[in-house]
Amino acid sequence: MDIPAELRTPDGQTITAMVTDISRTGLGISCNRETAFCLLPEDQRTPGQVIDVELDIQLLLPFATEPARPIEAHCRLVHTRRLAQDDYQIGMQFIDLSNEIDSDLVRFVAECIGF
Repeated sequence: MDIPAELRTPDGQTITAMVTDISRTGLGISCNRETAFCLLPEDQRTPGQVIDVELDIQLLLPFATEPARPIEAHCRLVHTRRLAQDDYQIGMQFIDLSNEIDSDLVRFVAECIGF
């Protein structure tokens, strides 16, 4: 799965990344080193657990059977993994989703796995 997303940091910076996995509780993005370092405080750039980093994310859920649905959510970064010199994965947890977005995510995930 590769879904383009826009991330907004607390200082107002907008960064584009690719969502590589998504669930009802969170998502994972794939990005390069420069993007990862823009999202992470200097003292948390070593892969592993991330503490006290939050941001906003916007993306379109590309349903197969209905029009794409926009999702806007507040997320907490929870971990990073370095896959290669310039390839990082960052895991995020959704914070306080609305019932509508939660419902959209449940339907989207069910559609992706064939239920």
